[in-house]
Amino acid sequence: MKNYILLCFIAISFMSCSNDDTSPEQNLEFVTAIYDGDKNFESSPDTKEIEFNRADIESGNRLKIKARHDRPHSNFVSIYIDIKDYNGVGTYSVGDSEEVGSSMKLTFGRNDFSVYTCDYNERDMPGFEPGTLIITKDDGEIMEGTFSFKAFETVSRSIEVTNGKFKIGLGVYPRLY
Repeated sequence: MKNYILLCFIAISFMSCSNDDTSPEQNLEFVTAIYDGDKNFESSPDTKEIEFNRADIESGNRLKIKARHDRPHSNFVSIYIDIKDYNGVGTYSVGDSEEVGSSMKLTFGRNDFSVYTCDYNERDMPGFEPGTLIITKDDGEIMEGTFSFKAFETVSRSIEVTNGKFKIGLGVYPRLY
């Protein structure tokens, strides 16, 4: 009987051990960037707005990434990335003539609402350069990558978004690619 109890204890001990070598930080979803030269954008899954901090692939091949950074006692900042012809891992240029319909936006909301946009319509603005989205991972559940863009509100008002990085969950929609 003692051997049976000892054997059960050893079996339970082995079953309770985990072989997961990933740290909690490796599993967190995030969107980060620097905007307007020195301001940090840091989004996290705890944003109260359910439509933010996610990526969706709609209509088969349209990628939409939405992230929000809430600033205490102030405005929120949002980043929207919309890729018209998404085809999986790769590099996407936004705002050049080949990608009409795709856009990258930086918005400020609540007390002071402003929208800065990088898309084909802004290509004639002084200093315009296409935005870049690089998808490094898309396993159907999590998407990872980097991004950067210069967005315009008016001819004389623009903001650069640099060092953008993300690891974010994907919505479940049928894909065409």
